[in-house]
Amino acid sequence: MTAEDSDRIAPAIVAALYVEHADELRAFLIGVLRDPELAGEVLQATFSRTIEVGHTAKQETMKGWLFRVAFNEAMAIRRRQKIHAKSVQQLAWTQSKKVENPEDSAIRWEVVERVKAALKILPKEQRTVV
Repeated sequence: MTAEDSDRIAPAIVAALYVEHADELRAFLIGVLRDPELAGEVLQATFSRTIEVGHTAKQETMKGWLFRVAFNEAMAIRRRQKIHAKSVQQLAWTQSKKVENPEDSAIRWEVVERVKAALKILPKEQRTVV
C-alpha cells in the first residue's frame, strides 16, 4: 500500500455514498445533459473522482461536493462535445469540393462555350438584359 493509497477514501465509504446518492445524481445529470447514457458515464466519472480526491471533502458537505463534481464533469463533457461538433463543422467546410475528372471539366467548358455563342447571336438589347 503506497502513501497515495492511504490518502484515498475507503471503498466502503464510496460504495455507501453511491447507494445513498446515485439515483438523485443520475436524475440531476439527466436534467443537465439530456442523455441518460451520458449521464451514466458522468456518474461513473463522478465516483471515480470521489475515489481519487474524495478524502479532501468534508464529511458533512459530501452530498454537495458530489453534486458539484458531477456538474463539473458534465460541463467538461459538454465542452468536449461542442469542440468536437465545431471541429467536424470546420472540417466539412474546409474539405475541398469534389475533384472533377477531366470529362466533367471538358463538358463544363463545352457548355460555357455554347452559352457564350448563344449570347453573341442575341440582339444587343437582349444581351444587355442578360
